[in-house]
Amino acid sequence: MKNTFTAIKPQNFQDFWQTFPDTARPDLCRGCDGSPVTEAGVFPLVCLLPGELAFLQKKEAALSLALDLVQISTPHGTIYGLPPAALCPYRRNNHFPSGQEAPPKPVECAIYPLIFNRHGSDELGVSPNCRRQAAFRADAFLAKAKVAVAVYLLPYLEENWLRYRNALNFPLVPAAYHRLKEQKAGQPITLDEIKACAAEGYNGGNYSRHAAGSYDPGFLG
Repeated sequence: MKNTFTAIKPQNFQDFWQTFPDTARPDLCRGCDGSPVTEAGVFPLVCLLPGELAFLQKKEAALSLALDLVQISTPHGTIYGLPPAALCPYRRNNHFPSGQEAPPKPVECAIYPLIFNRHGSDELGVSPNCRRQAAFRADAFLAKAKVAVAVYLLPYLEENWLRYRNALNFPLVPAAYHRLKEQKAGQPITLDEIKACAAEGYNGGNYSRHAAGSYDPGFLG
């Protein structure tokens, strides 16, 4: 049985960025970062596409990959995930100097609030957690992102990767997530283990603010 996902070629990522440049969106994003409930500190993982880790490393992307990267083991290969707080320039206030080109960031960060989330035959949807989604829907941003993904990336993503990625669309509680990473000591984490870190109150994309406050991170033992 195949145990690795087919990597997307670097040229595909390069073509994606040339068509859909990584431009600042302060008028649209305003620093929300996509966290479902920032007050409670929960967050969804940013997943790297197959082959994207190698592409970002060659581009010397300004990411703390060694520190933040988590390996999620699936029966068909490994999915690499990162917490969005370590990535979003609006949340970190880490803008690059004028005239200096910012290195590429993960595709999922660049296209947000567009996310990999199956709706019938469509693999892309708008995150229900984005508090500024009305502004994005009224702008040409989402349409451009959707076309760029559909042309350069989506045809090369395996069905199994998409299925596992869609299964990871839930918010995590940082205390449980980081404790699990320490327990695994750099070893791959299983899907069941990562799902055990899901915020209480999560139910098919709906999240209860009250539940986050009552969450006990000690349930992992």
